[in-house]
Formats: sequence, structure tokens, C-alpha cells
Amino acid sequence: MMQPLRSRIAAHTHNVKAIVVDDANGYFYTGSTDGDIKAWSMQTFECEYVFHNAHQKNTFLRPSFDRNPVSTYGVMDLVVDGQYLYSCGADGTLKRQQLLSSANR
Repeated sequence: MMQPLRSRIAAHTHNVKAIVVDDANGYFYTGSTDGDIKAWSMQTFECEYVFHNAHQKNTFLRPSFDRNPVSTYGVMDLVVDGQYLYSCGADGTLKRQQLLSSANR
């Protein structure tokens, strides 16, 4: 049986494409087609930091028989390895950012 929804966050201006949890530092990160990566406190669900334009938005046209012929992609995926946050995007880049730490709050 599904549990009732506990929280809902208006996280980004476009679709959220990736989410990754950093348990060690108490954050989770979201990546969006708006190109931004956001760091969220796992305790408060508040956005604590934004990596603005981490990956450039690219807009693609798909075949006309598709219901939505225009797609926009920024951040495609996120990975945490304990020290760094890695991201890849539709702009063809892979980036590495230092993780936020609970000591820096």
C-alpha cells in the first residue's frame, strides 16, 4: 500500500530529470531541463544552493507525428561519489562539483 504524500516541492521551472541523495552530508540534488542543479537539505527540504546553468539548455524538434514536437534538455543525470557531484547534460559536457558538506551550512 502506498504511503500518503508527505512533501511536495516546486523544485525547478522545467522538468526534473535527475535526483541523487548524499546521505553523508544530508543533501539531495536535483537536475532539470532548465539547466540548473539544486542542492536541498534532507532535514528541511529547503533549497540551500543552486548551480545556475550547470548545463546549457538545448531545444530539439522531434518528428511532427509526436504529440509534443519540441523537447528541451539541460541536466540529464547526476551521480554522487562521496566527495564530488558529477553531472552530464545535453550540451555534451560532463562536470564535477565539490559536494556541499553539513559543516559548510
